[in-house]
Amino acid sequence: MEDIIPKSIPIREELETVQAFASHLPTDAWTSCRLETLNRPTAPVLVLVFKK
Repeated sequence: MEDIIPKSIPIREELETVQAFASHLPTDAWTSCRLETLNRPTAPVLVLVFKK
């Protein structure tokens, strides 16, 4: 994620927490998707988590 968010911008702790949570979910029961705008690094990021 460091390649998308410049180091001069404070790290988005909430996004990192949600990503860490979603990455530990079992893949056979959960699907996750992260949508972000690459040319706007400070724009909100949408994280979708679906139970299969």
